[in-house]
Amino acid sequence: SKHPENNSRTDLDYSIIAPVFNEEETCRELCRRLTETMKQTGKAYELILVDDGSTDRTFETLREESRNNPALIVLRLSRNFGQEPAICAGISASTGTELVLMDGDLQDPPELILDFIAASFASNCSCFTSFANLSDKTRSSRPF
Repeated sequence: SKHPENNSRTDLDYSIIAPVFNEEETCRELCRRLTETMKQTGKAYELILVDDGSTDRTFETLREESRNNPALIVLRLSRNFGQEPAICAGISASTGTELVLMDGDLQDPPELILDFIAASFASNCSCFTSFANLSDKTRSSRPF
């Protein structure tokens, strides 16, 4: 089983889905930060990273990471299809009750996921977006 800590993948609370493209330099940090963030939730989760036809070693690096991280699922598209098809591939492979979609380039901090989860419990809204405040270089979330 890909998730030995869970009875089955259908018991997952969250699927984190991120397309990646030529992110060899940052994908290990992405995996580490996503894992640390999701462990803080205490919920069952999977991390689905979709390699959108990278020409560097992104896919190989992610495969290496997945050997030590049972929650990490790596998908590889045959060529660069773009962000939306990569996200759709991740959604198709997901089994979590709740989906979190994010970019894989670390421009949006993975730690914001905790804000999204808290906000979803505090409101009747389950769809949130992140936005940047360019004046003070911070990011926050809000429902839409």
